[in-house]
Amino acid sequence: MVAQRSSGYKVESVELALRILDGYRLRDKEIRVERAQFQLKGSYDPAMKPKKKKQSKDKERLKKKIE
Repeated sequence: MVAQRSSGYKVESVELALRILDGYRLRDKEIRVERAQFQLKGSYDPAMKPKKKKQSKDKERLKKKIE
């Protein structure tokens, strides 16, 4: 089973791959193609997301405001 790993594919391309490649035989092996199923692993809590560090440009702007 081969799953689509990226969401950057167009719907038309996925449908075409399903029609052409699903069940295709290559080197005496059958290729199976199916739509990817995206699921959230665990629960998402935005409060647990690490905070971004301020950039040096922001620090320079603050210094200029203070002066």
